[in-house]
Amino acid sequence: IDLIFSINEGKKFIVDRINIYGNNITQENVIRNQLLIDEGDEFNSILASKSINNIQSLNIFKSVDSKIIDNENNSKTIDITIEEKATGEIMAGAGVGTDGTSFSFAVKENNYLGEGNTVGFDFTLSEDSIKGRLDFTNPNYDFLGNTLNYSLSSIKNDKPDQGYEDYIFKGPLSPIDLWIPQKAFVEVRYTSNSQCDTFGYNYQLKNISWIRNWVRD
Repeated sequence: IDLIFSINEGKKFIVDRINIYGNNITQENVIRNQLLIDEGDEFNSILASKSINNIQSLNIFKSVDSKIIDNENNSKTIDITIEEKATGEIMAGAGVGTDGTSFSFAVKENNYLGEGNTVGFDFTLSEDSIKGRLDFTNPNYDFLGNTLNYSLSSIKNDKPDQGYEDYIFKGPLSPIDLWIPQKAFVEVRYTSNSQCDTFGYNYQLKNISWIRNWVRD
């Protein structure tokens, strides 16, 4: 049996321009960072579709539509039209448990300053403690696809005999988490309370982990 494969290459097209419309709040680089195809590249319909999916996965747009326009000079123009949506969240609640009555409030912005970053703050008040936490997440740190998370939290309570009153994460390195996709996880943490200060890091590469802590009384 003879099998004969005949392959006829199709005409090649170059991406002339990629136009983005509708981003009144979101910065254009946030959208372009999700593109797997760029101006000047050879047009690839699969990469173009994946790029649209990447933009949709940001979850900060109500809709994302694209249109491929054929030009006369063997090139194509890609028009991307987005519709932005409200990205802020507010939550408030109250509860009763073994520790008494508590009230909580939280606010979160998933597209802070149009840069695609997430900023969140939550506050909890109970009968014997006050808790506050501020979180910041950059999903594309240094434009390399890495995720950087920074958080600052504080707890004040009325239990001086238990050794953890007025507990706070503080300082410019507390705690910072860095996720490198499919490569490594890095965590730097500094904590302080009434008894001691602790600085440490946790570095993980696949199944290998290095953990180191320094304690200052």
